[in-house]
Amino acid sequence: MASFKKTLNILFAFCMAVFIAGCANQLPPPGGDIDTVPPKILEVIPKDGTVNFTGHKFEITFSKYVNKRSVTDNIFISPKIFGDLEYSWSGKSLEVIFPDSLKKNTTYSVSIGADVSDLTNNNKMNETFSFAFSTGASIDTCRISGKVYEDFPSGIMIFAYKKEQSEPDISKIQPDYISQVGKTGKYLLTGLGYGDYYIFAMNNRLHDYIYKAGVDNIGIPYNMASLSKSVHNINDFNFFMTFEDTIKPHIDKATMTDRNHILLEFTKPVDSLSINASNFSLVDSVSKAVVNMKYFYKGQGKQNQYFLAYPDSLKRSESYYIVSKNISDKTGNKLIYESTSIVYNQKPDTVAPKILKMTGQYLGDLLDYEDPQIFVQFDDGFDNKAPTEGISVVDSKGGPLEFKINNFDNASFYVQILSKLKPKSEIKLKLDQKKFKDVSGKSIDSLYQKKFSLSNDLDFSGASGNISNIDTVKSTYVVLEKAEKDKKTYKQKVDKKGNFEFKKVVPGKYVLWSFIDTDGNNTYSKGKVKPVVFSEKFHFYQDTLNLRARWPVGDIKIQFENK
Repeated sequence: MASFKKTLNILFAFCMAVFIAGCANQLPPPGGDIDTVPPKILEVIPKDGTVNFTGHKFEITFSKYVNKRSVTDNIFISPKIFGDLEYSWSGKSLEVIFPDSLKKNTTYSVSIGADVSDLTNNNKMNETFSFAFSTGASIDTCRISGKVYEDFPSGIMIFAYKKEQSEPDISKIQPDYISQVGKTGKYLLTGLGYGDYYIFAMNNRLHDYIYKAGVDNIGIPYNMASLSKSVHNINDFNFFMTFEDTIKPHIDKATMTDRNHILLEFTKPVDSLSINASNFSLVDSVSKAVVNMKYFYKGQGKQNQYFLAYPDSLKRSESYYIVSKNISDKTGNKLIYESTSIVYNQKPDTVAPKILKMTGQYLGDLLDYEDPQIFVQFDDGFDNKAPTEGISVVDSKGGPLEFKINNFDNASFYVQILSKLKPKSEIKLKLDQKKFKDVSGKSIDSLYQKKFSLSNDLDFSGASGNISNIDTVKSTYVVLEKAEKDKKTYKQKVDKKGNFEFKKVVPGKYVLWSFIDTDGNNTYSKGKVKPVVFSEKFHFYQDTLNLRARWPVGDIKIQFENK
């Protein structure tokens, strides 16, 4: 009997241990929907627009439990309050306590940034939340709103500087007013008084509210924002982001892949269209012998990689250097002179050039029947005369077609067909590889042939409409940009009445926007920071266009605001 009671006691203790362990580690049942609901602010105290405020704190109530650090890191008060804020949490509510008394007769604007996240699944708020209150009998009620057009805009800061006697040096001073961009790119500056403001969008990576060129991305305004008795609100104050790159390109590595080829790897993308073989030479620093490069090309080079080819057979030496001159990157920074050591490689070049690409203008190697062009790329350089001598183009009946060659680099070119062609017809390009010899004289003794089909108008879509509410259409452009991966872009200047029409547009989803070409360079200018050179004003059409073959979209209206 005693043994039975002992067994019951042990079993009871075991069950209680299991029960307690289960209670101590309560977990949600498996399965169920994942929480994707973003947190939002239900209430703030004092309310937006409060005057004669005498308190020493404000309170925020959220719709759900939030990550406390994400909140305290994303509270922005304008004008700046000096000293450390205190934070007191109670459930979903937060009290923010000021370190000292507030200034008299002053409007304060509080922004809670969109990077605030919940505890359940790190969901972030959709938009920044802003409110304003005043310690005086009146409140500044002016507002500025707009959008930052970026793929991932959330977290970008909006900095406003009230104009004094001169433009602000944003690399040295912090802004007077601060807000933050939400997931959709929208922002709001509130509690502003009358006056002129410089406003910038900034990806402030160091979180110091100071602009650092070469570190921070920047959005530069198209003008100052001027608020007055007659202009209380400014909408559509939008930004494109840019990066002020001041770093010159350099050669990070030079490798002699064999005794006739050198692989160059640059530290950043270079303007390859402004560079050719004459920008480089190979120098023996002991004998002072100089070998000039014959070809410069992309070939099979990876990102930032290019090849040089030269015909000379070098003597073995430990003192070779590649000398580079006048190498520009894609933003105009130029490397004037640089020498880079290179290890000699006596391995012979044994591989003949081969074709890497031969492609048409559209998906499926389709060609534009009005202006057909075929792109051809080899993996090695050759003489520019080779395409003219080694290529022929014929129609479906074998009749010769007139064409011209447009060289891209020393290993690639475009074949532009000059003969008039019919829609939906076919042509054939014949390439005699024997004519395409590398610096060592090697080539492949074979004929390469490929057929291409010509498009017709039914393969395309289009878009048309009108621009309004601008002083002049003389310098206004419309841009149609594919919203998908290939980012294909069409651009045209509007006519005297502000009308535009895009024809022969490859089907797909597109965004449409327009800009006023103030500087007359036919491209959109994003401005400069110091001294401030304003960007050009632009406006986006609100809807994404789904352009389907045979179904062009018309009657598109783009109306600029704040004329």
